[in-house]
Amino acid sequence: MKLLLDQNLSSRLVAECSRSFPDSQHVRTLGTERD
Repeated sequence: MKLLLDQNLSSRLVAECSRSFPDSQHVRTLGTERD
């Protein structure tokens, strides 16, 4: 399972989540965040 972290959550959480959920990403790294 992958997680997609919302812009309201810190991008630092990806490193923590990737231990249990490999390939997790943050919207900032995908370029899909909104202003």
